[in-house]
Amino acid sequence: MCDEKKTRAGFQFTVARLTLRLGVVLEAIRFWRRRRTYRRGMIVTRFIAPDIRRDVDVIDASRLADGIITARTCTWNVLYHLRNIQAKPGFSEPREIEIEQLWQWFGQSWGGVVPTSIDEGM
Repeated sequence: MCDEKKTRAGFQFTVARLTLRLGVVLEAIRFWRRRRTYRRGMIVTRFIAPDIRRDVDVIDASRLADGIITARTCTWNVLYHLRNIQAKPGFSEPREIEIEQLWQWFGQSWGGVVPTSIDEGM
């Protein structure tokens, strides 16, 4: 009976260590992917809503380990641009942005008109 308790406790300790190691490995993979994606001079593009596209021009990635980059952004509605309803705006002024906030969209879930001040207020 005593050996059974030790075995269970040892198993739980091993699972906890493996979980901790898995977390470290996943964090290393996440950092490697960020380093590869957000390199200086790269323009990263992603759709943040069905017809809303955000282009990010990476200026500086020296604080990437903290999750912050210096970039210029350009958010625009692809369908409105194709139908000449709204012109594609230029890139905003360079500023520091957290990567977690970079791809958030606060407009309608279906897209819609992009406010002109959205790139300044991110």
